[in-house]
Amino acid sequence: MRPQGQGLDKWLAWTALMLVCALFAGPSLAQNYPTRPVTIIVGLPPGGITDWMSRVLAQQLTDKWKQSVIVENKVGAGGKIADEYAMHAAPDGYTLLNATSIIGARTVFDKDALDMEKAMTGLASMLFAPYVIIAPVEAPGKTLAEYLANAKANPGKINFAAVTNTGQMLDTYALFQLAKVQMTVVPYNGGAPALRAVVANEVQGYFGAVFGMQAQIAGGRIKALAVTSARRFSLLPDIPTVKESIGLDFDTGVNYGFGITSATPRDLVQKISADIVEVVKRPDVQDQIRKQGYEPTSLNSDEFTRLIAREAARMRETARIANIKPQ
Repeated sequence: MRPQGQGLDKWLAWTALMLVCALFAGPSLAQNYPTRPVTIIVGLPPGGITDWMSRVLAQQLTDKWKQSVIVENKVGAGGKIADEYAMHAAPDGYTLLNATSIIGARTVFDKDALDMEKAMTGLASMLFAPYVIIAPVEAPGKTLAEYLANAKANPGKINFAAVTNTGQMLDTYALFQLAKVQMTVVPYNGGAPALRAVVANEVQGYFGAVFGMQAQIAGGRIKALAVTSARRFSLLPDIPTVKESIGLDFDTGVNYGFGITSATPRDLVQKISADIVEVVKRPDVQDQIRKQGYEPTSLNSDEFTRLIAREAARMRETARIANIKPQ
């Protein structure tokens, strides 16, 4: 029951004060941000591309903001620990998450995974890599068309590696659906062991990001059949796209970027997003990204958030067709 009389007047005055505070808390927070150290949460161990890009951004933002930006690796449960920690942090802009465009894949495989589409707002993207479809040098076919023709002639007999419970695994099924081939998916717990299996001809195909593959391709230890982007990848200009190879649209890859809990005030999100985009567009940062085997990108908050939603919807449809159920 609402207060009456003088109590009502005090209640109305208090409510009005709270509304005014709510109206002005966001802008003042964004204008003064940051006033203390900021943490970037990474769900993978040091040494990989997600950790590397987070540390590059942290150094650049430290210089820009004149406040320390710290990278903290919270490893485990396939990224769930990092997701939940960052998304349940205070919505004040001081806890960021290293995120990818395929982050929505978690809910396809794990019924207990946090729904990141709802929990997270994208801040900005930083880099992109298409997948590279590879095969052992002994595998039949010099082109993707010839490789797939052999797979169609031997349904279920070709082993194809995929990284367990990831967007890459879903994209593997999507390629099979698109090309109308039946291959046996062999799960691995990471890209490195999957790549080793291809080199050793333990499996006859795999696709993953170019990170770590370039030396194997250049050394002739594996053959690269196609890239999965809409146009040729600048770092592998001689490798055709899937569309060039077989005439089918298969435009996918991984956009790496950063996110924040969706409860964060909008103007603060835009402030952080603009600062990350400005940093990523710096020529020295773009040079560093290209040297790692990736293309720099700089999608802003709205663009990156929409991309994540599109990727999640596409993966749910792939899972439905492949009859993959969350466990």
